[in-house]
Amino acid sequence: MLIFVSSEERWGPKNHTVSYTQSYIKFELYYRVIKEWTLAGQVTVSSISLPFFKKSDKAAAEGTVYKVGTAAFNAMTQNVALGADKFLSTVKNYALTNGSMSEQYERGSGKSTGARDLTWSHAALISAARAKAGAPSA
Repeated sequence: MLIFVSSEERWGPKNHTVSYTQSYIKFELYYRVIKEWTLAGQVTVSSISLPFFKKSDKAAAEGTVYKVGTAAFNAMTQNVALGADKFLSTVKNYALTNGSMSEQYERGSGKSTGARDLTWSHAALISAARAKAGAPSA
């Protein structure tokens, strides 16, 4: 399985704005891969996926095999889930108190920018929540 997660969001002029949708996609991706690894029974770190795994397990190396039911698998997936939850926490911090989400928010101030009440932002939240609950959309 190939996993790509950008190390930096690159939205908006001069990278000062972040898309709600992009944040939710990252959150959802993390929970989807945890489910996929669990169903597969294991996951093996490749040279391509190594930077991703290093974020969750400093001891990860190319060829490391995480098997379901082991302490290493449990710790690694818990750290991946915590990483996902950080994306959600950031978005919760910037969404308006009435639940409204624009297209983007400014990185520093949290000010909503772009299209107001963008449907895609809300749809991405629903899809991400389903992935966390273990029932991702097809």
